[in-house]
Amino acid sequence: MKKLMIAMFAFVLCTGMFSCKDKAAPAGGDADSTKVEAQAQEETPDFAALIEKAKAEGANWDEAQWKDAFKQALLCIKPMMIEMAEISEAIEKDPEKAVDLMAKLEGMGEKYADVEKNMDEWEKIVEANPIAKKISDDEEWGKAAMKELGIPEVDM
Repeated sequence: MKKLMIAMFAFVLCTGMFSCKDKAAPAGGDADSTKVEAQAQEETPDFAALIEKAKAEGANWDEAQWKDAFKQALLCIKPMMIEMAEISEAIEKDPEKAVDLMAKLEGMGEKYADVEKNMDEWEKIVEANPIAKKISDDEEWGKAAMKELGIPEVDM
């Protein structure tokens, strides 16, 4: 999980782009809940709101609550990851179009403008919390969570 977040952060830094605030957080549920409900998984949560919630409440969260928060963070990056996977697949299929496809990748910057800031902030919160750090370091759990949420692995 940590390697995934680091890889995504490095990618964001290299391209200087991305955001996750295109849609509002899923409605409903308890104000203190960090649960990801099945029907809400297709919506993109508000990463900035998740970060603020983690800052305010994360010190009191147990492992299950942190795992739910990580799933919400993954849902924030899901649209970006899907687009990146599509571009990566297209490059593999037709390497001669790589330059055009990389330009398309760079064009995603406006669409995902705040992810770099949000990912950096999320990483600081995670590193400061022993439970969150343990989850972040658990690559097996991270891969399983991504699979559960339908998030493709991207090799770039």
